[in-house]
Amino acid sequence: MEGSNQKLVSDFNEAGFQIQRLHEIWSSCNYLASHGRLLDWNWKLDRAFVELTKDMDDEDGKEESEKDTSYYNKILKIDEEIIVNQKNRTKLYRCLIRKEQMLRRLQEACGKGSKKKKEGEDLMD
Repeated sequence: MEGSNQKLVSDFNEAGFQIQRLHEIWSSCNYLASHGRLLDWNWKLDRAFVELTKDMDDEDGKEESEKDTSYYNKILKIDEEIIVNQKNRTKLYRCLIRKEQMLRRLQEACGKGSKKKKEGEDLMD
């Protein structure tokens, strides 16, 4: 249908690759945090933020995205605290922990985190 404005849908599911990229990001974050490279850790967390952007839009929803309770606004608020606390390593460290926790919660909420099962449920079904 030439000239049609029909929306094209991907024939390829990229979720597995995204999960792999997130795994690499979290591994880097663990290394950077444990070596006290706080600013580099923040930059890496921003990569996770970008990686999860579409999922954040889906989780927050259009009406929710402007609310303080949205993932987007919670992370922006933490980013503001990071800027304020750049000179205080202890406070900066705590902000970065909160930022990573928030991003990991988002990953879990959108179904790209750990696999869960009911107690006693066999994974070999």
